Amino acid sequence: MKKMIKWLNNDFAPKVNKITQNVWVRALQRTMMATLPIILVGSIINILNTVRIYISIIPDLSIMYNFTFYLLGLFVAIMIPYYVTEGKRLKRIQLVSIVSTVGVFLMSQVWQVNPWGETPILFTNLGPQGIVLAILCGYFVSFVMCKMAHFSFFKKDTTMPEFVTSWFNQMLPIFLCFLIPYLIVYVMDFNLLVFINQIFSPLEKVSNILYGFVLINFLYVFFYSIGASGWILSGAFYPILLNNIATNAALIASGGTPTAIATNEVIYSGWCTLGGLGCTLPLVLLMLKSRSKRLKGLAKGVLVPSICNINEPIVYGAPIILNPILMIPMWINAIVVPAIVWLVLNFGFVTIPSQPFNMGFIPQFISAFLVNYDLKSFVLLAIVFVVTIAIWYPFYKSFEANEIKKEENEGEV
Repeated sequence: MKKMIKWLNNDFAPKVNKITQNVWVRALQRTMMATLPIILVGSIINILNTVRIYISIIPDLSIMYNFTFYLLGLFVAIMIPYYVTEGKRLKRIQLVSIVSTVGVFLMSQVWQVNPWGETPILFTNLGPQGIVLAILCGYFVSFVMCKMAHFSFFKKDTTMPEFVTSWFNQMLPIFLCFLIPYLIVYVMDFNLLVFINQIFSPLEKVSNILYGFVLINFLYVFFYSIGASGWILSGAFYPILLNNIATNAALIASGGTPTAIATNEVIYSGWCTLGGLGCTLPLVLLMLKSRSKRLKGLAKGVLVPSICNINEPIVYGAPIILNPILMIPMWINAIVVPAIVWLVLNFGFVTIPSQPFNMGFIPQFISAFLVNYDLKSFVLLAIVFVVTIAIWYPFYKSFEANEIKKEENEGEV
């Protein structure tokens, strides 16, 4: 085990952290984080529309919901070039890159235009279903614009005003950004959105089977436990989780039953991250009764953040990161808890969430009910709590004994 921890600490983790600091990877991470406030607004609207059933004075806010959650793809198309050009320190091409990406993203979708030039707004294509296309368009335009950032039709000693040369110099990269997608989508008659959905469809199916769902949760926790941000996986998993909840919403709207379990609502607001990734709230509660002064003081300091599913203070303060005694139960939680949650939801004992509610900072004894308005959610949460505290307990006692021994040696107990 010591050799494994040494390898994770000295070899694997530094390489992963190097990847996360790459401009292109970091741009996607920051984009996904920047969309969270928009998703939160959509979640609040869902709550208000539910309350409206009982308090009719509240207006119907569905239109606001359409223009928040169902425009996520468009928002992502704006943010990718913003963060890439910022990371490359090429702010002079930032605005034109953003505008070009929006145009390319919209053009890359096949619109049904009538003879009068009118077309309906396809919210499904602009929302979660279009996020991957938005990411690809954002990266493509950013790549072209960054590669040609120093291209110029003019010599350095030209007498032309700078703003005029800038106009002409940006025309060629803009033309290329639009030309290539045009040739693919319209000349070659290749529907990019359909192609992307065909690729991701199997991934979405895998994410909703037991092993796929457990793997998603475990990978998030594994990377977190070695000091790498779980957001390194956001590019692969985030679009799938969002599209799954959109699929559930569509099924409910058509009179069907939600089937997709791998959603942000289940993982972050429901039952899989009690106190944060790895279910660390039970560990904090155990530490509150610790005989170790350090652990007890730490638990008091991190209790409120942990209740709100913010567990960086306990993860870095205990520490759990690269600490074999506490990493192992964290990994076990990331396997056992998702398996229990999947089985309970899959067999219909608790209702599968069908509306966006990505408000992970709300204590789970509240949010677990708000994701599906099913009272049985509390029973599932209680089961998760009992199981995770049982998993943490033996490892915690071993860790506590080491801490007490250290304090005794230092004369603190």
